[in-house]
Amino acid sequence: MSSYKVVDTQFELRRDVVSLTQIVHAPIKQPTGEVKTFILSANISRHKSEKWGWSNGSASVLDSDGESWGGIVSVNTDDVIRLVPSPKHSNADHQTALQGIAAGLFERAIRVLTID
Repeated sequence: MSSYKVVDTQFELRRDVVSLTQIVHAPIKQPTGEVKTFILSANISRHKSEKWGWSNGSASVLDSDGESWGGIVSVNTDDVIRLVPSPKHSNADHQTALQGIAAGLFERAIRVLTID
């Protein structure tokens, strides 16, 4: 697992949607050999309707110089629906499920950005 530090988590549970935005700082090796800290943001949403709603997740990157890449990795609707309970299940642990998807997105984004 890559090393990154979670700096902010916002979780929301409403009647028809659960969502999570998580921001991390990740040290990533550059072509010059230096390690640069990137800010990664993951956004995941799960709608209560599997048929008519939307469910998605993606990770975006902002490097320490302010350059931004939106949506460099994502997870598809079927995976979000499969991994995150519907908001209509009020006693489910939505936040843990969403954080699991965010962790996977961060790991994939870090692999994409790392220069070996």
